[in-house]
Amino acid sequence: MENILIVDAFSTGINYIDDVVSRNYKPIVLYETLPEKHLKVFDDWRARVKNKYKDVAVFLDEQKTFEETVELVKGYNPKFILPGSEGGVILAMQLTGALGLPGNDVKNIPNFTQKDAMQEGLKKAGVRYIKGELVNS
Repeated sequence: MENILIVDAFSTGINYIDDVVSRNYKPIVLYETLPEKHLKVFDDWRARVKNKYKDVAVFLDEQKTFEETVELVKGYNPKFILPGSEGGVILAMQLTGALGLPGNDVKNIPNFTQKDAMQEGLKKAGVRYIKGELVNS
């Protein structure tokens, strides 16, 4: 059975676990390291998800370095990588690039994570966009 990696399956992103299983793939869920102030809320959530899906998914934790995380993920030979939350977008894109899997190029990370870059990209593509101004206060 081939594997699909889900980075930070959180909130509605946990639905990806069922979607992956329904397509006859093995879900591999990678949780990112979080700042200490967020751990209590997210740890409780992650524990519930792990308990619910313990028989169908493999759960991994981000390693101390990106290189170690790449090696960990490489061992599962994922067919592709999905972000399972907004927080998982950057790491999912970075892992996709590092493993040479199909996906968005890491140079496009701002287009997925910064509102001003998103709108500028839409404008350049000739698509309707929101006019705005970048401010710092």
